[in-house]
Amino acid sequence: MSTLDNLRREAKRWLKALRAKDPSARERLRRAHPAAPSEPGLRDIQHAIARELGEQSWITLKASVSRREDESARVMSLGEP
Repeated sequence: MSTLDNLRREAKRWLKALRAKDPSARERLRRAHPAAPSEPGLRDIQHAIARELGEQSWITLKASVSRREDESARVMSLGEP
């Protein structure tokens, strides 16, 4: 799973591609978030990324990523693989 920072950067790249009228970026948005407005903002793109990754919203995705990062840090601090 990606880190939250990577997901934020991906959202910004995707939004930039949409604003540049990239047809593949528009199609990706249509598949991930069919109800997105014709002029999506960053929140719409974040929501689409969450949906692509199987979450209902950006908030639930952030919580999921945070839990995984916390678990990974805990395991690393215990010296487990």
